[in-house]
Amino acid sequence: MNLKRIELRGFKSFADRTAIDFLDGVTCIVGPNGCGKSNIIDSIRWVLGEQRTGALRARRMEDVIFSGTQHRDPLNYAEVNLIFDNAEGFFDQGLKEMSLKRVLHRSGESNYYINGQVVRLKDVRELLMDSGIGVSGYSLISQGDIEDILRDNKFNRRKIFEEASGISLFNHKKEEAQRRLLKVKDHLLRLQDIFGEIDARLEPLKEAADKARQYIRLRDELKRLEIHFGLIDYDRYKAELLTLEREIKRLRSDLEEVSRLRSERLELKSELEEQLALLESERELLRDTIRLEVEVRDELAVLVRVNEEKIRQTDRRLSELDQTRLRHEETILARQQEADGLSDQLKIAQTTHQETAEALASLEAEISALRRELHLSGKSKEELSELIGELRLEQERIKSSLSMLEEQQAERLSSRQSMAHEAKLLKIDRRKQEDDGLAFEEELAEAQTGLAGLDGDIHQIRHLRRQIEEQVETINEELRELDVERRLSEDRIRLLDTLADSAQQAISQSLMEQNIDLKGQLIEHLKIKKGYEKAIEASLGRAFYDQLLRDVDQVASVMDYLRGKDLPQMGFLVPSLIRDKQIEVPGDAGVLGIASDFVTGAGEGFAAIQKLLQNTIVTRDMATALNLETTATIVTLAGESIKPSGAVTSAKSESRALNLLEERDRLADVVARIADKTAKLEPLQQALDADEADQADRLRALEDERQTILERIERIRQQKTESEQAGAMLLFQERQLQESMSVADSQLADFAKRREAILGRLKDITAQEKQALAEQQPVAESGQKARYDELLDQQLKLRLKQARSEEETSQVRSRADEAKARLEGEQASLSRLQQQYTALQNERQDQQQEADRLQEELSAKKMALSELDARAAGYQEQIGRIRQSIRDLDELILTQDDANQSKRDALTQKEIQFTRNEERQNAISDDLWEKYELSILQLRDFVKDDDITQSRSAMKKLRLSMIALEPVHLGAIEEYAELSERHGFLDKQMGDLRASEKDIQHTIRTLEARMKEDFRQTFDRIRDNYQQIFTELFQGGHGDIQLDEPDNILESDIIILASPPGKKLQHMNLLSGGEKALTAIALLFSVLKAKPAPFYVLDEIEAALDDINIQRFGRFLEEFSKGSQFILITHRKGTMEFAKALYGVSMEEKGISKTVSLELVS
Repeated sequence: MNLKRIELRGFKSFADRTAIDFLDGVTCIVGPNGCGKSNIIDSIRWVLGEQRTGALRARRMEDVIFSGTQHRDPLNYAEVNLIFDNAEGFFDQGLKEMSLKRVLHRSGESNYYINGQVVRLKDVRELLMDSGIGVSGYSLISQGDIEDILRDNKFNRRKIFEEASGISLFNHKKEEAQRRLLKVKDHLLRLQDIFGEIDARLEPLKEAADKARQYIRLRDELKRLEIHFGLIDYDRYKAELLTLEREIKRLRSDLEEVSRLRSERLELKSELEEQLALLESERELLRDTIRLEVEVRDELAVLVRVNEEKIRQTDRRLSELDQTRLRHEETILARQQEADGLSDQLKIAQTTHQETAEALASLEAEISALRRELHLSGKSKEELSELIGELRLEQERIKSSLSMLEEQQAERLSSRQSMAHEAKLLKIDRRKQEDDGLAFEEELAEAQTGLAGLDGDIHQIRHLRRQIEEQVETINEELRELDVERRLSEDRIRLLDTLADSAQQAISQSLMEQNIDLKGQLIEHLKIKKGYEKAIEASLGRAFYDQLLRDVDQVASVMDYLRGKDLPQMGFLVPSLIRDKQIEVPGDAGVLGIASDFVTGAGEGFAAIQKLLQNTIVTRDMATALNLETTATIVTLAGESIKPSGAVTSAKSESRALNLLEERDRLADVVARIADKTAKLEPLQQALDADEADQADRLRALEDERQTILERIERIRQQKTESEQAGAMLLFQERQLQESMSVADSQLADFAKRREAILGRLKDITAQEKQALAEQQPVAESGQKARYDELLDQQLKLRLKQARSEEETSQVRSRADEAKARLEGEQASLSRLQQQYTALQNERQDQQQEADRLQEELSAKKMALSELDARAAGYQEQIGRIRQSIRDLDELILTQDDANQSKRDALTQKEIQFTRNEERQNAISDDLWEKYELSILQLRDFVKDDDITQSRSAMKKLRLSMIALEPVHLGAIEEYAELSERHGFLDKQMGDLRASEKDIQHTIRTLEARMKEDFRQTFDRIRDNYQQIFTELFQGGHGDIQLDEPDNILESDIIILASPPGKKLQHMNLLSGGEKALTAIALLFSVLKAKPAPFYVLDEIEAALDDINIQRFGRFLEEFSKGSQFILITHRKGTMEFAKALYGVSMEEKGISKTVSLELVS
């Protein structure tokens, strides 16, 4: 047998499914550190059943599941499958190939599989036991384990020797036998204690059983007598009930006719009430309509006044616009006059300019003629003088232009400053208008809030008064109905109260006269929770009507008083005689609890009732009751019951006790409701009467205040509108000024550029003049020359005059254009004002039309309100008549009810008598049931064959005889039989346990002898092998193995001795690391030679050896691999030389182990 293949999926770093096939001989697994080589041996150890996380190099078992990488998600399970070649039948499985698999889920679920079948960990360990390949065997050697063999650890060394000797299985069987022996001894000790206790109880229980048998015989005889006389009384009451039933039917027929007449009147009353409800509903609708119409009328009145205020505001705005228009017309006239004046100035300037031009032309002609006469050529003095004159003329012209430009710039700058100041003032005015608008909005919101509050107050006052009126009317109606209901409930209670046996009432009265402390019937001391009435009645039975007798010392006096008198049977309840019996409530579905949990009350009577009900369980239905296993009485919500004896009783169809309790609760509720309604009615009526005048005054005051607020809201809205219009006008003017300021800024910038150009030109001309003066040469003076110079000077002056005239004309023309533009702006403003004036006139006409329409609607609304008030008065009159008719019907019904009371009393007497006899009959039946749990039919069958001749007094003698035997333990008969049987059974059990104890002790001794023999033989073989292999590995020296305690071979420590060549025999701790490793390898090969395993997995056990020792280790490995399979994890090349196959483990992807195989020998 060898390990054929291992398959991994999700185990540690082997995230992907990986399969590794192993050959016979030596297989090496190589790879760099941290690539996952040791995870392979961990996986083998894990699938073989390793449970220690430390041995798997993990903190928790879930750590062996692949936890993911940066690029891979974690897996949810780990799976390892070992496949063995079982052709030689090493494992007794009947298969040539066997698989062993383990799967662990991240949830903690772990499963083992053998050949695909789920098995337990115990099955895996038993399969591998003594095979040498278990987790505790010597075929799996992890890193560091090779040195643990040599350390001072007794357990580690013995584990290998015990596994090799095959006594692990025997150890396991011995431990199980020792555990069974302890259990047998413990069980035997407990049985001895129980046997002694039973033996002491057996004799007293026999005497109690004999006494119980005698008591049962007397009880059975008393039972027959009680049943016989009980049936006689039952039949007598049954005959009387038949006679009473016929009389009751006749009286009920008479009352049904009376009831029919009463129903007709009630139907008539119902019809009248429906009519009343309809009229009241219509009246309320009419009232709501009137209120709405009043509100509409008030709103119309407000709208009329608001519209009048609008008309006044419009007239005032028309007047203001008219005044503004007059101011604009005056401004236009002034602008027109200014434009005309500038036009005249322009004409004058143009004329002057024309005259100057003509004089200059004449002068220039004269100068030309004179120049020809003088025959001047080149740049003579005259030419230079002329050039200088022209330059000076140009210079004067430029200076004149510069002066005019500076004046215009100053004028524009002043205008711009004026416009900026005016824009600032307009901005301040506009912000003030905005603040006024915000103030108007706040004032408007405040006024609207006040109006909403007033509307709420008015509506609340009207609503509260209407609610009080409705509540008063509703309470009065309810009080009338409750009074009728109270009288009917009192009649029913009187009827039910008289159902009690008058003889019993007389007896109770007589007893109280004898100073007997009676506290009334139990029915007077409790209240039952809703829904549990029938269950409690089934629990108490006729005890409902038992008298509460508080003093137990008075019981004998009561019995003496009643004894010997021909009186009906009476029941008494004495609280101190009730025996407490606590029962355990089952937890089944449908079990509601103990009956005492569903009653309420106070005092001794209620405490007694609770004790009576403590032994009764209440269930939801009979199906639940039938499934319970209890010794208590069980009752259902329907009133059915099951006694501990097995008797089952159906529910009653009708119960006087429950009817009486229900009627009393109903009457108390009606009385409480009447008191509550009366208490509510009085303050409402007082409030209605006292606040009527005050509320009317307050309503008028609120209406006036509401009207004032409405007028204030409209005024604020008008002011807000005017403020918004003024703000819009200011905003328009501000924007116009901003545009003008932008134009002025543009002009100023243009003036600045022109001024710079003129200054540059002036600078050039000045330079040319200087050059001309420098070039001028002196020339001869003559008369013509003097004239020529004079003409040149005149020419210069005319040219200067012409330049000034041109500049002046240009300025006048510019001012004329500006005046014209301002005139056109004023005319456009006047046109807009005229349009606003026309629109306001149209709005004034619309407002007048709206005022006429509102006045007409207001008049129509007042007439409609008068008609609605008349209709409301008519409704009120009809409602009063119908209410009077209803009161008359109520009086008639009550009068007839009083007249029919005599018939009801007669029926009541008959029903009382019937109920009394029925109660007596039921009391007999219940009493017999409670005692014997048999129905009447079963009781008749029980005594039909008896010939009873005794009198009623015989029952008393039997009771006295039974009392003399008390206390009696009736269960002693059955207990004695059971205890006798158990006594014999325990005696037999103790004999069997003593025999088992001897057998187990013999088995342990046999196992120990076999273990000693096998361990001794294996130890000797390993010792011989160790001495030989040690010498061969070390090429000399001496090694030995000894037992620390030869006489205690199964627990003795094993001492490993080693003496390498040239050294004395010494302790392991004194050896070098390599010597320790080689010694441990020698010991390992000694064990392998003594008890070969199918395969071995070794993890870097030769890491500490040098190259020479690696070769020796390899040769031994090669020799031993002929009979076993070796799988080595190694980094040593010398070891790899002896391998048939190499498996490389790497991490191409970080955190994911991959394998690659190389077969070295085919």
